[in-house]
Amino acid sequence: MVPGGRSAPFPLQDTVFQGSVLGPHLWNVFAADVRDAVIASGATEAVFADDLTVSKAFDLRVGNEEIRDRMRQCQSAVHGWGVSNRVSFDPGKEHVLMLHPLFGDGADFKLLGVVMDAKLAMGSAVDNILKKAAPKLKALLRTRPYFSVTRMMRSYAAHILCLLEGATGAVYHASRTVLERLDRLQDKFVSEMGLDRRSAFLGHNLAPLGLRQDVAMLGLLYRCVHRLAHPALCRLFPPAMAPAHRHHTRLASRRHDRQLDDQRLTSRL
Repeated sequence: MVPGGRSAPFPLQDTVFQGSVLGPHLWNVFAADVRDAVIASGATEAVFADDLTVSKAFDLRVGNEEIRDRMRQCQSAVHGWGVSNRVSFDPGKEHVLMLHPLFGDGADFKLLGVVMDAKLAMGSAVDNILKKAAPKLKALLRTRPYFSVTRMMRSYAAHILCLLEGATGAVYHASRTVLERLDRLQDKFVSEMGLDRRSAFLGHNLAPLGLRQDVAMLGLLYRCVHRLAHPALCRLFPPAMAPAHRHHTRLASRRHDRQLDDQRLTSRL
């Protein structure tokens, strides 16, 4: 109802509105066989609600143009499924890009709220975080004459620190040069409070961002080792297989039985 008026009543036929209880389940059933078109192209699908991501690993000897052509063939197969099932895809949300630290190619894209670049350097993600956090910090510092340091610390944690740490899992692998831009924003706040990193940590429990990121990732690894994390994360960090013959050395005696598989050592370059 729009202020003062109502539309004429009409029956709903073969329609499930977004946000309804049955909507997600009926959509999952309806769109389940789109994966057949993806698999037939030799790719892998990942579905989140009504978003479809298709990925495929290629040998480094395959050029970007050839990769782009193959992925467009897969895209055409998915579009064929859409025609058969009366589903249309938003062209503005369709992108073909290559992810690689050296040969990555394609425009920035957003994945679960994080801006990603094709080379995964995460500079764009940090830019986006600072774009949101810097104005908030500027506004917070204007209130400095009216609040104690403790109150300012609480406001910082509630409104700004959550932005700086919201994408820790996505940006943690970035270079120290990239991540230091986030550190400088927090250092600016600490300095404005008349503190340094040590006093902010010991007196107000505000650890440097680098330390907080390390602790957060250690917590993630702990949950993966104990199978408390999401299955996808557990597959990303698989446990190491126990050696068939273990020598009882002093080093081996100090190792626990929860080692993670270090693929850098087990894989062949």
